[in-house]
Amino acid sequence: MNTQEFKAFCHELFLKYGFVKVKNMYYLNCHELLCGIYLQRSIAAAYYVELDFFIGDYNDKKSYPSMYFSDMHRRIAVPSKCQGCDGNYFMDACIEYELYTKEEIEPYFVDVLEQYVVPLKTQGKKYIMENQDFYLKAVFKHQIEDVLKKLGQVTIRTDQSGDGSMVE
Repeated sequence: MNTQEFKAFCHELFLKYGFVKVKNMYYLNCHELLCGIYLQRSIAAAYYVELDFFIGDYNDKKSYPSMYFSDMHRRIAVPSKCQGCDGNYFMDACIEYELYTKEEIEPYFVDVLEQYVVPLKTQGKKYIMENQDFYLKAVFKHQIEDVLKKLGQVTIRTDQSGDGSMVE
């Protein structure tokens, strides 16, 4: 894929999952949580696909925060096209898009979105608390307590109706 094809692939996929583009970032409002995705250009012909998670109510798209104010963040990774020092292939967050086809990387994007973003729409904070290894992995140790405190201030939402609607 070239740069335009990679960006178009990301744009179409993010919109398919309900994200809206505001400036250079895609956002998905997830019940007192906000998920953001943006493409961070690398020095090489590559991008990092950054996932940012913001704790709080964000009802006005004009007031959506930038990546600098995220509470948690991760990157989407794909299998590398080269072997590491140990001779094995590894998961690489620096996506050298020219080496891949859409079909090669799409399953990895979809897996992260399905496993760590979609559940936030119905389970919110509860899901983060149950999957702390993913969400808190990239949080500095001295900031984990602050993030957990912020999560504690979020109303726990559960799907008690069975139809996917949220109740408090």
